[in-house]
Amino acid sequence: MLGYPHTKTIQTPVSYTIYPSVFKSIIMIRSSRAGGKSPVRKTKVQVPSGVLQGYDWGAGVRFAAIPYAEAPVGPLRFAPPQSPKPWKGVRDATQFGPIQPQMPSRFSGFLGLDRQRQSEDSLFLNIFTPQPDHAKRPVMVWIHGGRFASGSGSFHLFDGQHLAEVGDMVVVTLNYRLGVRGSLRLDGHASTERNGLNDLVQALRWIRANIEQFGGNAEDVCIAGQGAGAIAAVSLMAYPSAEGLFSKAILQSGSFYHLKGVKYAESISNRFMELAKAQSLEELNKKDICHLLHAQSELLAQCDDFDEPFQPTGDGVHLPINLWDAARGGKLAKVPILIGCNHHDYRPFLHTIDPAKLPHSSVALRELLDQRIAPGAGEEIFYQYRKGSCPEIYGKVLQDLRFEVPAHELAGALSRHQPVYMYRFDWVSPVKDLEMGAGHFVDLPFSFGNLHSPSTPYLLGDNPPQQMADMMSRAWAQFVRSGNPNHEGLPDWPTYHLRKRATQILDLKPHVVDDPARSHRLFWADVLPWGQMFH
Repeated sequence: MLGYPHTKTIQTPVSYTIYPSVFKSIIMIRSSRAGGKSPVRKTKVQVPSGVLQGYDWGAGVRFAAIPYAEAPVGPLRFAPPQSPKPWKGVRDATQFGPIQPQMPSRFSGFLGLDRQRQSEDSLFLNIFTPQPDHAKRPVMVWIHGGRFASGSGSFHLFDGQHLAEVGDMVVVTLNYRLGVRGSLRLDGHASTERNGLNDLVQALRWIRANIEQFGGNAEDVCIAGQGAGAIAAVSLMAYPSAEGLFSKAILQSGSFYHLKGVKYAESISNRFMELAKAQSLEELNKKDICHLLHAQSELLAQCDDFDEPFQPTGDGVHLPINLWDAARGGKLAKVPILIGCNHHDYRPFLHTIDPAKLPHSSVALRELLDQRIAPGAGEEIFYQYRKGSCPEIYGKVLQDLRFEVPAHELAGALSRHQPVYMYRFDWVSPVKDLEMGAGHFVDLPFSFGNLHSPSTPYLLGDNPPQQMADMMSRAWAQFVRSGNPNHEGLPDWPTYHLRKRATQILDLKPHVVDDPARSHRLFWADVLPWGQMFH
């Protein structure tokens, strides 16, 4: 593929792509808003590596597939990221580049299938800007989720055009190394488990050095992420290498209940090496990427809902062993925080589990709760969540354990040291006969203001409410700009404090509730001390 050396396309069994028509419709809509006039914009930018040719979308300019690091191929596959080499002439930055090698997401039934080409040479970032004019606009850097095993910065849900336009800001999306190449402690080499985080740090350094050429402010950068992206963002808050590279953070629907510990990381590494049939890192590096992906898929298939093999490792040196202790002690970056979860974050996960593996009797459910969550407390947990079918109870337990209660605990710990704004997204999607609820990633089209994408029918149904998208995308833009999400379209959104735990409920009629997770938060504080799991 011309322009992308070392590119090897990975074929995935998917059935469609709609990008051209989607982008055309977005351009037409925005052109009509501007009275049909498309102002002439500068579309070429000089950076140290060379000249980039961007794409004028009608209300701004997009620069895509910008290399922020050297291709991690050959001897660099498992090495820390290196600065990108210069290119000759003008580099075409009008189209998205390849994404990291991966298997289809387990959530493709809700998000649609992704046919973007794949290559190990894909440490790229994309910039959406109203104008590359040195205006020093605030910058949002988006870190995609996907269990640290899938996803990309160029997935259509993360199109930054709307936020850049309505917020007069610069939006950056990016790829980083996933799976075994991004976060596994391989062959005793602890450094390999931080490749993904180091990629993000390298991208932030590139942004600091170059974003003013694209109309951004290098001193006003907000990192943001959802799911695994939120875990990556909070890890960057604790990562010494990332100190000073950002000034705000948005944490959406992260499973903040733990970072994996060193012993667990080593056991996962040993399991992977066995599956990959490799005896050393040198031998593993000779394997084809398809071989690595196959072994990675086998490893994930062996993991249940409590195994997160590719999460960052808390080793007490580079990342804290106990995230909550570090937050309480003021050891995370002291920046304004927007944090929250979806009211039914866990529901989509239930649809990805083999029904035969779900507990369908109270006996089976109690045993599972005893074995995997809190030994000896299965009966107590069952009684606390006793309403509904056994699979529903199991989902409610995991909703609180993985998402809602940890978000409140982390918000409370951080609120001792910095301004924190807490939300809960409650809008219920109509898809799958309402079974989706306010599920994981349902909030993303609203916070980005992107209701017209290939994912919309699968995720939001036929008529998602525009007023929700306007309200949320404006709040996100306001936070990026000022560290405060308040605007006149919302009731007053107070900062989060331990005495009240004020939480903005984001729905068609937004409202503030004090400590909405109180009963379950107090219950879990007694049953399971936070931060003590899986170390």
